[in-house]
Amino acid sequence: MPFNAMSLKKKIALSFLISAAIIALLAVFEYLSFVEIRKEIRYLEITDTVSRKSLQLRRHEKNYFLYSPLKASEESLAVYAYLEELKDILARNPDIDRADRLSLRMRISEYEQRFSKIESSAMSLMLLFEKTKAGDKHYAQFFALIESTFLEQPLLSAEFLQKAFRLPPGHKLIAGLYELDADITALRKTGEDILVISKDLDKLAREKVETVIRVSQTAILIFFPLFFIVGIGMLVLGVGYHLAFMIELRRLREDMQRNGLIHGESHFPVSLTLIVAVALFVIGLLAISSMACNVDPFGQR
Repeated sequence: MPFNAMSLKKKIALSFLISAAIIALLAVFEYLSFVEIRKEIRYLEITDTVSRKSLQLRRHEKNYFLYSPLKASEESLAVYAYLEELKDILARNPDIDRADRLSLRMRISEYEQRFSKIESSAMSLMLLFEKTKAGDKHYAQFFALIESTFLEQPLLSAEFLQKAFRLPPGHKLIAGLYELDADITALRKTGEDILVISKDLDKLAREKVETVIRVSQTAILIFFPLFFIVGIGMLVLGVGYHLAFMIELRRLREDMQRNGLIHGESHFPVSLTLIVAVALFVIGLLAISSMACNVDPFGQR
């Protein structure tokens, strides 16, 4: 059925259905955007936690080498605690990118193995220090000084022992210190890899959140003007048909008055519907101009 041939009741119903469909579409889109933003923010919180835990892990690693052997056990427990927390986060959040999750899990496992090996090597070296001190009591106090700092700088300790005490390169203590230095270097490299992966995850999560927010903003900038345009268009269309109806009704009243069918003593009433429609039309134009020009309709910027 052509639009012009439709009754006024059907035209009003059709206009209402179109407006309701646009509102429903906008509401659904905004709800989906909200759900997606909430999901990405949750993902960002997880990656941020991974990044912070990784930094704390490296801090306790540094303290382990710096404060050993006095606080070795305390810092060692902290390192293992943060490793467990990182593994638990990865296990409880499968939404993390699979490739990064596997890579991070692999690095954490490698880090744990290397740290455990360093702990074992440190205990063995401390026993060797005790044996070496027992065999040379004259230099025992110097060995105690080296023993308290060998975890921080094992290579320098080995070189000092070779130069000052003439220990041969094949001595178990010298070989153990060189091996320990290589293990510590490898551990720090693995720790750096963990930090890099966690930072990449955090960066990716932030980019996803920014992308979702940007898409939502773009869609709102499209949908809201479209909604206003369609609404004003429907309003103009309704006003036009209402005016046509009122003009035709006035003409019919005048014809009936001339033919003596009605007295026509009262004035033709002003349409309250038309007044409200025109007021809404003006408000709509003010809203569009306010959004387009970034001007407050109440005079504030």
